[in-house]
Amino acid sequence: MNRQLDEASLKQLMDTAEEGSKANTSFLAKITTFSVALTGLLIGLKPSSIGVYEAKVAFIISVGTLSFCSLFSLIAQRYEVYVLRKKASILSTQLIEFLNDSSKALHIEPIPKPVFYRFCETATYVCLVTAMLTLTIYVYLVEF
Repeated sequence: MNRQLDEASLKQLMDTAEEGSKANTSFLAKITTFSVALTGLLIGLKPSSIGVYEAKVAFIISVGTLSFCSLFSLIAQRYEVYVLRKKASILSTQLIEFLNDSSKALHIEPIPKPVFYRFCETATYVCLVTAMLTLTIYVYLVEF
């Protein structure tokens, strides 16, 4: 009974972690779509001449940070592929060991997120916030 409870708890924990991972990937995909669309819209609707120098700078920073936001969010989404491949590799190794020695148990330890992917995920949010702030400044400078 206790082992069944442990297995049920472990399965629930793994399912919850997988749902969280899928939600994070979905959120990053939406950020990618939003930033690419907004970059295209900004470039397509840009007036032929921006009179105020500060507004030009804010516009360039907005477009640049939105582009970096798209790039970083795509890299952060790539992490999910990395995790799936890493899990498959670990499971196949453990399965071979289990088949050779049935006294060993199959288990997956948490896979730590590499620093590069953590950086890309954080950079996505920083670029998005920076782009929104500079876009607000751009609109303020152009309109007022």
